[in-house]
Amino acid sequence: MDQNYPDLETDPEKPPPNIVIIMASDLGFNDVSFHGSNQFYTPNIDSLGYQGLILNNYYSPSVCSGSTASFFTGKYPSRLGLQAAPLQNDESSGLGQMEKLMPEYFREGGYKTVLVGKWHLGFHQKVLTPLERGFDQHFGPWGARINYLDHSHRMPGGSKGLDMRNGTEVWKEARGTYATNLFSEKAIEIVKEHNFEDQPLFLVLSHIAPGTNGDGDLQARDANRRGFKPPPSRAEPFLRAAAAEKYNITNANLAAAADCFQFSSRRRRLGSIFQTAAADWFDYSSRRH
Repeated sequence: MDQNYPDLETDPEKPPPNIVIIMASDLGFNDVSFHGSNQFYTPNIDSLGYQGLILNNYYSPSVCSGSTASFFTGKYPSRLGLQAAPLQNDESSGLGQMEKLMPEYFREGGYKTVLVGKWHLGFHQKVLTPLERGFDQHFGPWGARINYLDHSHRMPGGSKGLDMRNGTEVWKEARGTYATNLFSEKAIEIVKEHNFEDQPLFLVLSHIAPGTNGDGDLQARDANRRGFKPPPSRAEPFLRAAAAEKYNITNANLAAAADCFQFSSRRRRLGSIFQTAAADWFDYSSRRH
């Protein structure tokens, strides 16, 4: 075997590894310090990256449903019909039942599979919900963005309801708990209470943060908390700029073609994208002309 690659054969005498996957919603590639951001201070995320493996070549549209579907299936979102706008709660569509998802493989391998946080892959039929797609347990919303505090969601037509689930039931007891804290604390509880001697754990912690709650006011647990980086040294701006420059699209023709493809693929649903107020879409309107 090539000495540059680890031996991928597993030791049958070793127990299978426990796996925790942490996902964020609408987090831009350069919105973390280790990817070159000179705006946000993310020491804990940086630490995970520096002590692990940082991947720089992975591609998915910056849309909730499409990126999640791609992650769980290993397929391009365009092959799943989810390359454009994210799924809306009143939409009669979702990730096709013919697709076998990552948690299904882990459950077949003897793992306990748990999803904490956002699903957002469709729920107009029960067969599309998390417990029918490979997860043993789910705590979180089935649909798109929610109010961080009361866990409600308002449809484009004006109707409003709760979307925080404990399995298939509305998780009323959790109402009033800030969503980010709720998901983090629940994930910690699951890890602490799990019997690792009996069964390995596959846990997906899928935050709705830093995505907004729609067009409402900013819902921050501490609005005065400084999440920005302290004043940099003289050299730091140049180092950060050099790191970020690697990911910029410098070819104007390529950028224009990308914009044209995005616009045509969204068609009439383009307007719903701007309602999400996702950070990844902020610069779209300034570039489309």
